[in-house]
Amino acid sequence: MRHGLVALMCLLLFTACGRSGEGVFHPQQWQDLEVTVEPRPAPPRPGMNEFLVIVSKRGIRPREDLVVSLRLAPDEPWHQAIQDGDTGVFRKALRVRAGDRALQVRIRRSEKGEVGVLVFPFPGTGGAR
Repeated sequence: MRHGLVALMCLLLFTACGRSGEGVFHPQQWQDLEVTVEPRPAPPRPGMNEFLVIVSKRGIRPREDLVVSLRLAPDEPWHQAIQDGDTGVFRKALRVRAGDRALQVRIRRSEKGEVGVLVFPFPGTGGAR
């Protein structure tokens, strides 16, 4: 029994010490906003992938007065993400193709009408298609 508990603890320790952050995009700034993208699965792969866009002001307060849209290539139409309550989290599932190399995020402030576009290269690809 004791050996089984030790083995389980070792397994949990090795799992916790594994590579983390793989497939997560580096946060970016637009004006006073910090924008983080979390792909599901991570890293993105061909097929349907969900992208969570987390927008906060200086990393503290969530922003919910925004319209966030996503696309995978400059020649594609924008797809509006769905806001997940008033949490500053926006979700959208997109079909990733084998040649896709980056996620483009368009942010529009409702109150000011300002628009910005950020490009999040897929991990290991180095840039947009």
